Amino acid sequence: PFHSICFPVIHITRTILFSPVFGGVFFRKESIVMSDNSALTKSRWTTLIVSCIINLVIGTGYAWSVFGAAWATELNTDPGSTALAFTICNGVGPITMITGGKINDALGPKWVIFIGGLMFGGGMFITGFANSLSWVIIWYGLVLGLGMGLIYSCTIGNTVKFFPDKRGFVGGITTMCYGLGSVILAPIAAKMV
Repeated sequence: PFHSICFPVIHITRTILFSPVFGGVFFRKESIVMSDNSALTKSRWTTLIVSCIINLVIGTGYAWSVFGAAWATELNTDPGSTALAFTICNGVGPITMITGGKINDALGPKWVIFIGGLMFGGGMFITGFANSLSWVIIWYGLVLGLGMGLIYSCTIGNTVKFFPDKRGFVGGITTMCYGLGSVILAPIAAKMV
């Protein structure tokens, strides 16, 4: 039942990444130079909105209270054992948050979010079929955690580049959406699990 929430997450990520907005003027590999250009002004607000949606989706990784109990029941183990996957997820996420900036500069945000989305969505999807705690730890803890960190560093870093005049505001808004992911999507996931 857990994998039933993975399809919407993968679909939303794919839709955002390959939309005309995203592929056209949304994320650019080259550096951003602010001007009075109205297309750039419109594009930067689109970037903020889409980054917030992406962070909302990856924030589901923090809805552990929904997933942990279901996995403990499914794997016939105690919830404390399954919590190791969540601990590892949060432990490895900062690795790609730190390295994500360099990867973002080399490949551009579109590819970084695409690769991170595959890791996040794939990790969540395959975890839905896990039949042992070690698979939950590998796919949720490692793969999903690394993907979540990669996406997070890219959405925050790239959105802030578009708003040199409102860096704190934009960073706060996108981070807020990351946190809201578990608040908004956890009740939905609880009904699906």
